[in-house]
Amino acid sequence: MAKKIILISLLLTVCFSAQVFAQGQLIKNPKPAPDFMLSDLKGKQFTLSQYKDKQPVLLVLWTTWCPYCRQQLSFLKEKAVDLKKDKIELLAIDVAEDERKVASFVDTFAIDYIVLLDKNATVADSFNLLGVPTYILINKHGQIVYNDNVFPKDYKKLVS
Repeated sequence: MAKKIILISLLLTVCFSAQVFAQGQLIKNPKPAPDFMLSDLKGKQFTLSQYKDKQPVLLVLWTTWCPYCRQQLSFLKEKAVDLKKDKIELLAIDVAEDERKVASFVDTFAIDYIVLLDKNATVADSFNLLGVPTYILINKHGQIVYNDNVFPKDYKKLVS
C-alpha cells in the first residue's frame, strides 16, 4: 500500500511539473462539467448542479502533501473575497486523503472557504486529473471554460 501511494504521488508530481509553467488553458469548445456530490468537513453535501444557471464555480483540486497546493491555498484565502464579490463560488476539493488530516490542515492554515472531500478520488477521476493543484472554472451554464494548474488570471472574462 505504501509503495502504491508513493508511486501515485510521484506520478502526480511529474505530471504537475510538466504543466506548472504552462499558460492557462482556455477551453475553446466548452463541455458540460460532470456533476458530483461531495461533503464538506461538517458533513454538509454539495453538488455541482446546485450552481447551474445560478453562478460560475471555480474548483481547485488539491492535497495536503503538495507544497505548491499549500502556497495556492494561502493565495486563495485572499482571492476568495474577490471571487465572492464577482459571484463565483470557490470549492476546494481535497483528493483522496483522510478526513482528520484534512480537517487538521484546514484548521492549521485557517482556510475559511468551502473544502470538500473527494475520499475515493471519483471526482478527480471524472475530471481526468493529471496533477495537483488543478483549477477548473465552470460557467453558470455548467460548462468547463478553463482547466489548468495555475489560477485563471482572466476568470471574469472567462465566465462572462
